[in-house]
Amino acid sequence: MLKLETRIRALANELIDDMIDKGECDFDEVFGRPLPVLVFLDLMGLPRSMCDTFVSWAMALLHSNDRQIMGDTLKTIGDYLKTAIADKVANPDDGLVSRIAHAEFDGKPISDKEAFGFVTFLFIAGLDTVFATLNNMWVWLAENPDRRQEMINDPGNINAQVEELLRVHSVTFSGRTVAQDTEIRGIQMKKGDKITSLLPVCNFDPDVFPNPTEVRFDRPKKIILAFTVGVHSCMGAHLARLEIKIALQEWLKRIPDFKLKPGTKIEYRPGGVIGPERVPLVWYVVTKRQPPSKPGERKVARWSGRTSPAPDHPGVGRGLAQQLHLEPLGRGSALPIDSQFQAAPHTTRVFPKMGR
Repeated sequence: MLKLETRIRALANELIDDMIDKGECDFDEVFGRPLPVLVFLDLMGLPRSMCDTFVSWAMALLHSNDRQIMGDTLKTIGDYLKTAIADKVANPDDGLVSRIAHAEFDGKPISDKEAFGFVTFLFIAGLDTVFATLNNMWVWLAENPDRRQEMINDPGNINAQVEELLRVHSVTFSGRTVAQDTEIRGIQMKKGDKITSLLPVCNFDPDVFPNPTEVRFDRPKKIILAFTVGVHSCMGAHLARLEIKIALQEWLKRIPDFKLKPGTKIEYRPGGVIGPERVPLVWYVVTKRQPPSKPGERKVARWSGRTSPAPDHPGVGRGLAQQLHLEPLGRGSALPIDSQFQAAPHTTRVFPKMGR
């Protein structure tokens, strides 16, 4: 697990390196999707070169809401995975597909059907659930700067932060077939009926989580159903928690101040995994203070928005300025940015020191 953590952390920073100086990104495309999907493909022993194809299959299967498309896509996925499993049987490696293909239970090899079922389950779950979860979390982070700063100020509480955000932003529903005639709270259900279990709703039970709509990082530890529970517990839950934890740590360390791009309308895809379709973000592009080229000059971070208006609050923000060791200008605050100012991308401007 330590080796895997190191790889995930390195990948997270590589993805951030590619965008941090731009001051904006479609989070879902450049971080939320590639981080969990590339980790997943490496873990499964499947080719990264197929990433876009795999993602398109997941989107069609989980979000098309068209039974014909879903059926055709499931067959396409099944055909590919059967070939992949056969290849791993002949050419074993350290990936999960190979390990499942060669697995034994009570000293007997698992059946082809069992191997196919395990691999298919992991394949579908690994391509979309963490992606949707990250998107949901980053929308909340972008819209709640005070709570975001609370997380930054308390890095030792990261596990509780992850668990609370998972409670609030669970993304999966679970389909079931009624096994026998039953009644729940006056609702009659017959054997064979199809039902959808709204798992995220369970995380808002006020009898278990007082004031359930409030995000609180000091809640007592209790079971949540982000990854279901019992015999139906998600096999990838530990990996998902690790990915989310590292994503939060590395992103907030390097891009602590960000918000949704002005004018953004968050829209959600239909389907059994709930997450926003796009998460466009903007943030300050900052440069650590350099020795002044002339007496009294200081470099000041500016808002990087290319077409969006400058932020309606002044300067860099005290927390970020302290982290980057930017000296306050004038009367103890970062230099105000005029609300009409439009900064060019990557701009760092030099201003004379302001007198009192």
